[in-house]
Amino acid sequence: MAVQVRRAAPNELRVDFVGQVEQADVESIDAGIRSNLVELPPKSFNVVLNLKGATDFSAAAREAMVAAHKKIAEVANRIAYVDDRATFRGLGLWVAHLAQDANAKAVAQLEQARAWFVGSDNRVIVAQKLAGVLK
Repeated sequence: MAVQVRRAAPNELRVDFVGQVEQADVESIDAGIRSNLVELPPKSFNVVLNLKGATDFSAAAREAMVAAHKKIAEVANRIAYVDDRATFRGLGLWVAHLAQDANAKAVAQLEQARAWFVGSDNRVIVAQKLAGVLK
């Protein structure tokens, strides 16, 4: 199987892609994400789509990524595509654009994704404090 979904941190799911990715591989992501929702309430976690192990995505897999992204976005707080190769980061940007997801980003390194996740959380907390919602 070219796709594996696993819990990488208390509030992070990681989808690892390996080798040639086909449409059926991408379509299996939803079941992997949803199986983790028992322990992770919707919008309480981030998703890392680790493209570093992928060698190629078929045309059908690329199209399926848009539908998969939309399903992930329904339950995830933020989505990050991680790969140090421009072609695959571009795929992540293309997918996020077509999915019209403002809570998605493509980065080169996992550390960048995690910093963005934390920075986003801190930004919300600061805004809530300024608005008087939190003390």
